[in-house]
Amino acid sequence: MTQLPPLRHAVSRTLLIPLWCCGTACPLNPDAAYDPHAARLLADLDKDFHEDFVAIRKTFGECGQATTLARERHIDHAVRKFAHAHPRGVVVNLGCGLGTAGYRTPLGNVLWYDLDLPEVIRLRTSLLPPMPGRHSLSGSLLDDDWQEAVPFSPERGILLLATGVFQYLPRASLLPALQRMAARFPGGRLLFDAVSGPGCRAANLYLQKAGFGNAPMRFSVNSARELERLSPRIRGRFLPYFSHLEKERLRFGTRLRLSLLQGLRLAHMVRLDFAPQQSLGS
Repeated sequence: MTQLPPLRHAVSRTLLIPLWCCGTACPLNPDAAYDPHAARLLADLDKDFHEDFVAIRKTFGECGQATTLARERHIDHAVRKFAHAHPRGVVVNLGCGLGTAGYRTPLGNVLWYDLDLPEVIRLRTSLLPPMPGRHSLSGSLLDDDWQEAVPFSPERGILLLATGVFQYLPRASLLPALQRMAARFPGGRLLFDAVSGPGCRAANLYLQKAGFGNAPMRFSVNSARELERLSPRIRGRFLPYFSHLEKERLRFGTRLRLSLLQGLRLAHMVRLDFAPQQSLGS
């Protein structure tokens, strides 16, 4: 068996959590049919990360699966709408990990770019098959090199995605990066998941329990207005996190926990729209 490239960065290892959640069967994902690429990756990696996956299962269980699937279905919905409206557009998956969103939705002539740290991209390219229109970028989303590598024009349109990544970044570094994205991609859209302050504290308890305590969540958002204050170019909106989830099939305890997550606003899907160039200053 070929030796897999190692994951040395603490935040890089957290990609195992959504991979397990998407690649294992649950009432919302029978036989892991929703994401067969994730199921295959999970099988490929089980020998190397078996103990991690056991800890993830014990800690996150069905609630973690449902929460992750809710987020991924937001992504699928956004990609479908974008591809329909922008048939020659560009999608960039920031901090992609081993996410397989680019394989789940037909893209037509839309270009897809997966961006992550070099060690993650090495692992990713060793496991996932190349496909036309999909490209890998190696680097940090906090740097600007990737922005220059992505073909962009307002006419083509751009959709930026970030799932399970912003939470781990320092606020002092992430907020300026968001400002630069808004300036570089007028008319573009960014969709990401976030936690509130209390949600961040609760999530870190789970990460500690699962053995990921050396990669704590640092970034939280309590209102879209916080992000709008970064720049007059940014318009923010919170989307109902579980709006694409059929919760009726889940166990009562799981449904109760999800209701608490939603009722206490511990987790959000956040949409940022960047003002078109012609509207600036008006």
